[in-house]
Amino acid sequence: MLDYGNKKIKNRYILLGLLVASILILSGCASNTVSSPEDKFGNKSKTDKVDGIEIALPIKNESGFVIHSEDVEALYNELLSIGAAQIEIQVESEGKTETISSPSEVCEGNHEGTIKIYALGDYDDLSKGVTAESSYLSKLKTLGVDVETKPYIKTP
Repeated sequence: MLDYGNKKIKNRYILLGLLVASILILSGCASNTVSSPEDKFGNKSKTDKVDGIEIALPIKNESGFVIHSEDVEALYNELLSIGAAQIEIQVESEGKTETISSPSEVCEGNHEGTIKIYALGDYDDLSKGVTAESSYLSKLKTLGVDVETKPYIKTP
């Protein structure tokens, strides 16, 4: 024998639960992430402290591959399309650091050493973009160029 009185109560609880879940989802409460002890006031997560991405690559590779201004310009444009707000290019050679105002200057000065590209923007977006299979940086890696990417924290 079925007791319809208890069944009505159970259905009401199920409907009430669905209603509460719907309200939470619509208000955005269900999509908020749970905070950890590191996220408390005054503490930022590691990606919150990062200002962008740093890319370092040798101008001349051990295998003889030479980075040209076209390569730097392709990386520059790719970073802009991914969402970089500002990009700075530096050449480090024999303990000296020279800031370059445009990618074409890589060939003009007959530079040697390492090119460092600093891109300001969301680290997650920039790192996903430059490490994607279709990125220009991935193409350079397949050519044997030693490319190093790491988070960039701008010093004041």
